Amino acid sequence: MDQTLSLIRDLNGCGLTVLLVEQNARKALQVAKRGYLLETERLAMSGTAADLLEHPDFSHLYFGRRACRRQGALHSHGIV
Repeated sequence: MDQTLSLIRDLNGCGLTVLLVEQNARKALQVAKRGYLLETERLAMSGTAADLLEHPDFSHLYFGRRACRRQGALHSHGIV
């Protein structure tokens, strides 16, 4: 993943626009200028990479805390 992100940075530095579809949103937003977070086939959130990472709802949407909390999945991993 780190090699891929490095390549994307280099390509973008040459003026190319890169569309990256990645499950690891935090890693992808480290090299992105903008991000789009999809949830169940709909646009749930968009903005600059920095704004998304700082937004209080980002973790809820990205980790699916609402759904997982009911099942106790996050709690069992010490995330909640």
